[in-house]
Amino acid sequence: MTVHPIVATLTDRTRRRRITVTGLAAMLGVSQPAVSRWQAGQRYPTWGHTVAWAQSLGMRVIVHDGRAVVADGMATVPRLTELRRQRGMTRRQVAQLRHMDISAVSRLELYAVDPALSTMDAHLRALGLGLAVVEAS
Repeated sequence: MTVHPIVATLTDRTRRRRITVTGLAAMLGVSQPAVSRWQAGQRYPTWGHTVAWAQSLGMRVIVHDGRAVVADGMATVPRLTELRRQRGMTRRQVAQLRHMDISAVSRLELYAVDPALSTMDAHLRALGLGLAVVEAS
């Protein structure tokens, strides 16, 4: 595994703010080893932890199409089906792009509560969308 670019950005901002791993873990309600593994690229945080981490730094995790924000933070997960449809894609097409079974795409769109950052990123990339961390307005 490698450090996800969103995690790298959040880690850099965390360090610049002089927030310790222990302090960040306490803010997010996770263990210190979990944060260390995220920052080392050994594990990926959940989408919820990623969004909460960004918010703790006065930032937002956004989904964009290269021109405009199309989803923001935790509101992204329940909108996955809508985002796919807006892109004119079927679940089968997304499954083929992601090299996975269509049932896995269905489970993500219909039942996911807090998927991993890497899962969300791969799904959104298959839709032609990107992730970014921006300053909260």
